[in-house]
Amino acid sequence: MAPQGSDAAAGRSWRQGARQSHRLTRGVLQVPEEGDSTDWVKRADRDPVSVAASLALAGRHLPVLITDVSEDGCRITCDEILPIGSAVSIRVNLVTVAATIRWSFAGSAGLRFVS
Repeated sequence: MAPQGSDAAAGRSWRQGARQSHRLTRGVLQVPEEGDSTDWVKRADRDPVSVAASLALAGRHLPVLITDVSEDGCRITCDEILPIGSAVSIRVNLVTVAATIRWSFAGSAGLRFVS
């Protein structure tokens, strides 16, 4: 069943906003660099994985699953919608890496590693 009324308008509005901040070119998702929405960068190739990890956020430790990884970041699944822009650290075994939450939806989020 298709959304009707204000639900349909809200869906269109969200999609239009997403098109302005991200674009799909030849199957490659591109996102703007921080601070300049006109400079587009190609997203690094990602490798699918399934690795249990712990995400430290504001003094809490959340269990997460890393579902893909690249040299620049990773995608995780979790039970919470995480605050975009937050500084976090992700720990796998004895290795901890600092990151920033770049996007978050119900059930998953994208992290960019901080160098």
